[in-house]
Amino acid sequence: TPDGGSSSDVKSNRGFVFIPEVGDQVLLGFRHGDPARPYVMGSLFNGTTGGGGGQGNNCKSLTTRSGSSLKLDDSAGSVTLHDKGGVSMNFDGAGNQSLNAASKATTSVGKGGSSVLTMDSSGNIDLSGKTQITLTVGGSTITIKGDEVRISSKNIILEAENNSITGTNNTVTGTNNKINGETDIEGPKLSLKGDPVKIN
Repeated sequence: TPDGGSSSDVKSNRGFVFIPEVGDQVLLGFRHGDPARPYVMGSLFNGTTGGGGGQGNNCKSLTTRSGSSLKLDDSAGSVTLHDKGGVSMNFDGAGNQSLNAASKATTSVGKGGSSVLTMDSSGNIDLSGKTQITLTVGGSTITIKGDEVRISSKNIILEAENNSITGTNNTVTGTNNKINGETDIEGPKLSLKGDPVKIN
């Protein structure tokens, strides 16, 4: 009944609130058997409002007039939730979960969006964190902070037709550093320091 929800007398909204739609077939009860005091006990299933549970009565569902629905299929043990806008979530009963959104999907954690993952139908993916983002595979990690990006691995390979490294101060440090291929070093001022310095 409507009294199952919040009102001026009840500040909390608890219990099951599912008021039948106009035109639905319903079951009536009468308080103290008085025909002048009817109340709706709930909607009744009929072939014009639902498709039933199918062969074996495996399908149970909760569906609203806008098209939003929750479907439970006992044949596969699956659960499917979707709305009229094209968003659907499926648990297939075999340990797999899928989420599909027609326009955009956003996952936000923390007050004020401390960690946010946003994906849209145009192929854009945005991952943001107020403190740090870390990608880890085995012993390799990429750590992103507000003022630093650190890549750590046994082997790091950068491949591109053109590579450009720009910075106010660039430092290359290693026990052995090699440049293979034709090399041009240009600058308004060049300084070579070492003990010894060999140019061959």
